[in-house]
Amino acid sequence: MRAPIDEPIWYAYPGMVAVVTAQYEGEKNAMSSGWHTYIGSSPGMYGISVNKETYTYKLIEKSGVFGVNFLPGRCSGLIQALGTHSGRDINKFEAFHIQYEKGLKAEVPILTDAYFAYECKVHSVST
Repeated sequence: MRAPIDEPIWYAYPGMVAVVTAQYEGEKNAMSSGWHTYIGSSPGMYGISVNKETYTYKLIEKSGVFGVNFLPGRCSGLIQALGTHSGRDINKFEAFHIQYEKGLKAEVPILTDAYFAYECKVHSVST
């Protein structure tokens, strides 16, 4: 039975979970993210929300670039694994045998399984 709730809900799920990639001075990481969206045109802008405590955030902060990779459903196990392990503890690319190519416009790994990917430059950070 449905019941009303009084507290605010900040989730808009189900939604597509993307994989955010980052790299700095040879260190790279990939993490699952449900918090991402297209935020503007002229110029085209895409936004992500990443906790400041994550390894990915530190790589993005240092490099100023990131990738947003959209994977097919057959990659759901990998997406789950990328969201439950920290890149500080393991090299996810080696541990999960992730194939990637270098970005064409930014120094970020682009997953070869991605059917679409954005290569992004940090424009601004809101905390």
